[in-house]
Amino acid sequence: MPTKLLLVLLLSTSTAWAEWAHIGETDHAVLYINPASIRKDGNLVTSSQLPYYKNRQLTNYKEEQDSDGMSIQTTVEYDCQQGRYRFLSIRRHAEPMGAGATLLETDNGPWHNITPDTASETLFLILCNP
Repeated sequence: MPTKLLLVLLLSTSTAWAEWAHIGETDHAVLYINPASIRKDGNLVTSSQLPYYKNRQLTNYKEEQDSDGMSIQTTVEYDCQQGRYRFLSIRRHAEPMGAGATLLETDNGPWHNITPDTASETLFLILCNP
């Protein structure tokens, strides 16, 4: 699906439907983003899954990941000019859709280059090329 069409679909998602918009799926997980939470500041775009951040993402695993639980909420910052991203926070949850006990919480990870054909590349294209 062309990036601009996907972005239009994400931004037109009804809030009555839910705060999470489905953006893709792998063999192991379903990926979501909260379109209303996207914020751009210069060449940086922030994407978060936590209520106190400006943009939210959710990875919902199809099967339990050993001690890693069933879902992960992340706050991600994308550097559109440099083609990279970093996790500002990660929260692993015991239940699907960010529910249940928090199993792990971390802050401020290092920058990573965008890898082709990954969920990070899809989100980078959506957020950095509206």
